[in-house]
Amino acid sequence: MPSSEVQVVQNLEGGILAKRFVSEGDLVERDQPLMQIDDTMVASSFRERSLKAAQLQAKIIRLRAESRGTGFEQELALAKEPIEAVLLQTERDLFKSRALEYGSKMDVLRQRVEQKRQELSAVRLARSSLAESHDLLQREMAVTRPLVEKGAVSHVELLRLERQLNDLKGELGKATIAIPRLQSEYDEARKNIDTFGQGFCSRGRARN
Repeated sequence: MPSSEVQVVQNLEGGILAKRFVSEGDLVERDQPLMQIDDTMVASSFRERSLKAAQLQAKIIRLRAESRGTGFEQELALAKEPIEAVLLQTERDLFKSRALEYGSKMDVLRQRVEQKRQELSAVRLARSSLAESHDLLQREMAVTRPLVEKGAVSHVELLRLERQLNDLKGELGKATIAIPRLQSEYDEARKNIDTFGQGFCSRGRARN
């Protein structure tokens, strides 16, 4: 470089000057160190980025375990790089906590499904029994009516059978109406299980 020209020396990343190896007017050679920049800020920034990367890796392990339905340790075994134990424990504890939350809510939903299944089954069974009783009572009335006309059976007996038949018709109608409603509630309860299972992981990602 001609002596009449001045060359500006600068560090593009900035920093604090720690040492200076030359003075103004000194002759220097190519690749000769001129000064030393304090790397404290650079090292701190590097450590911060490394920590965030490790935190992200630990979080990815947890999310994969949740979305795939596998264990935390199983996904950890697939990790390509080691992760600090403290970071892993944080995500491991969160995984266990969310697994307990998931299991608890899923148990409630399954109990709801079983409850609706039993209710539906009971009403169907009751309707079948009522329909059978209704048919038998109609047959009994068909036999009793001629006997009443002949005076062999009291008219009061026929009235009693008619009241029973009306009561059976009412109960049969209620059961018939209840079946579609209970079927819909049962289907909805089963759907809630699927919806909860599919949405659990996405809700977890949104919270973290």
